[in-house]
Amino acid sequence: MQHENSDALVLLGIIYASDNEKNQASLTQIIRACDFIEHVIITYDELKGGLVRLVNSNNIVEMQKLLFTPSDFVSQKFYEYSKSRKRSNARDDLEFVKNLINAKEWEGNVNLIEINKNYNFSGLDYDIYDSSCKEYLGN
Repeated sequence: MQHENSDALVLLGIIYASDNEKNQASLTQIIRACDFIEHVIITYDELKGGLVRLVNSNNIVEMQKLLFTPSDFVSQKFYEYSKSRKRSNARDDLEFVKNLINAKEWEGNVNLIEINKNYNFSGLDYDIYDSSCKEYLGN
């Protein structure tokens, strides 16, 4: 399975939000972590497609409905990587995760709506995404 570049952002968001598998990450926490990393609100299509591809490739686990942790493999690799550094840097962490899952490089003409049109994540729809964004933003 080919991972999109945004899948790495979703995965790192889950790693950060779950404190690398110590907790379960909610959609609101994932959106918050992605904003911390990229300073942008992840789109519905990026999040939906990323969750489907990451679950299907066993990089994340849905512990309860829409609550996620990284897989044991991802968690262990990120722990080993983190131990080898003196300080955390979101840019470096994102590059590490991109390489770990072999995500594509950013392409300016990528149409994630088209790519993700056949992906549906059970229990996630635009209204739930919108509600999670509003919760994060305090609206």
